[in-house]
Amino acid sequence: MNDNSSNNNNINKEKKYISEELLDEIFREYPLDSATLFMFSTISILMINFISIILTHAAFTSNRIQLESLTKKLKDITKKSKVKAYMIADDSMNAFSLGTKSLYITRGLYKILNEKERIAVLLHEYGHTIHHHSYKKMVVSSLSAMAWVNIVIKFVQTLPGMMLGFMFNTIINTMYNAIYGKKHEFIADSVAAQYGYKKELISALDKLEKIVRKQLCKGLSKQECDNALEQLHKWSDHPDFSERVKKLSLRYTLIMVKKFVASNFSLATGFVSKLVNRVISSPSKIANKIFK
Repeated sequence: MNDNSSNNNNINKEKKYISEELLDEIFREYPLDSATLFMFSTISILMINFISIILTHAAFTSNRIQLESLTKKLKDITKKSKVKAYMIADDSMNAFSLGTKSLYITRGLYKILNEKERIAVLLHEYGHTIHHHSYKKMVVSSLSAMAWVNIVIKFVQTLPGMMLGFMFNTIINTMYNAIYGKKHEFIADSVAAQYGYKKELISALDKLEKIVRKQLCKGLSKQECDNALEQLHKWSDHPDFSERVKKLSLRYTLIMVKKFVASNFSLATGFVSKLVNRVISSPSKIANKIFK
């Protein structure tokens, strides 16, 4: 019995030794240097992201309803024939684009907004599309993931290396969301405002804030609710609702001041021009009367 077990152990050791020997031979013949590993990880991550985008599009394509009336109005507003509006059968409050001219609004958000507010929200999403915000985020995410993989490889797949890579990936994505994600939201808001839907977007944001406050701030005082909302948006890629409304209102005020100054400047220059012409023509009129 003991002899058989020792023989089995020897066979297992021999098999293990042979497999390790073969692996060593393979790595000697096909060495994987840092550049090769970096290229391999880069291609792998880009392929994963590309496949995930295709699968996401496919998932939404099978679960969407085209909104003909909104699509027509958005085409008229943006002057872009490829813009299309869709509703997703989901009761959450959300709207989004996936980097294409297809703009999505959930059933839950669709129900609480009026038609002009829906247009404003979808124009906001159109702003994300024309400024390529989805693709920029994907590039940053891919780069941080590549850095993570290569840090792990550098530390020979040890636990500290994996933890370091994970921390680096998390920090990069969080910082991007907190800084550039919020900036992208303000830019998308400004696109809706440029098309003349500032008031409607503010109205939609006010409705969303009321719903979020109702869900998040049950049993809290106003100050506690404000603090909770601040924490909610602190590291999010979406700024606080009130901050977005302030930016939109400030933009509207600046536009009105600019128009007021421009129109009054035009009136003032016209008045001065007429006054100068009258002064210049007065002496000749007086002379004509005297020497008549």
